[in-house]
Amino acid sequence: MPLSPELIDIIIDNLHNDKRSLSACCLTSKQWVPSCRFHLFSKITVTPHRISSVLHFLESHSPSIASLVRNLVVDDFSEWGLNEDPEEGTRLCFPADKLRRIFLLLRSVEHLHIHNCYHVIKSDMFSVLTNVRELVMEDIRLTSLQYTLSFVYAFPKLETLSIIGRSTWGNRSSPPYRYKTRPGQPSFSLRKLDLNDSHLFSISQWLLGLDPVPPIFSLSLYVVVDAPQSSIALLRSIGHLVVTLELKLWNLFLSDVQRSTQRH
Repeated sequence: MPLSPELIDIIIDNLHNDKRSLSACCLTSKQWVPSCRFHLFSKITVTPHRISSVLHFLESHSPSIASLVRNLVVDDFSEWGLNEDPEEGTRLCFPADKLRRIFLLLRSVEHLHIHNCYHVIKSDMFSVLTNVRELVMEDIRLTSLQYTLSFVYAFPKLETLSIIGRSTWGNRSSPPYRYKTRPGQPSFSLRKLDLNDSHLFSISQWLLGLDPVPPIFSLSLYVVVDAPQSSIALLRSIGHLVVTLELKLWNLFLSDVQRSTQRH
């Protein structure tokens, strides 16, 4: 007697992280194939060393495989550049055209996680991912907050943004109007922000320039105990919008970090 679709889904859900078993399930019955394929291919990770193999995999299979990908992780491009000119020295480079071809195939991606990257973060390359609704930027390095926002605003359907880990950008000041929300687009919410005092000037301008200022579900603030003025000013302005606040207090003399978490 065939199993009910509900029972099949329960079985396959429990095998989500077991790729070998999921592959075996595909051979069990045609009825199992759609759910198994979704679990097998719903998430793809792209690293500099895997660009060619990922592209070959996506192009050599039917288009339905690429359409199953909902979660894309772009990882470990921190030391890799876009310039493929051999005259540039020994700097590692990756085939940017192949990365663009991968993105063009992954039009159904809704969750984008960029980790440990620098040169690869260019809005013109990622903007083809037009269905991204959740963006996580972790351990990134960018030249300015304005550059960061030009990248963030490239996703017209974005609903939630997280900037976490040891992400940094230059503290260049810009006119407040440059930090406004996306023209003609609804504002997105901020799921998680990890900030320290050195970033607060530019990001405060941005947050206060948004209309309305979006809710912040989790804010982790790295505060120098001896000079907390910037942090205090920020919290006075947007503190009522923060659901969960984690303070990391750093004493310059003791070199010790103390944590305090509060939930509104």
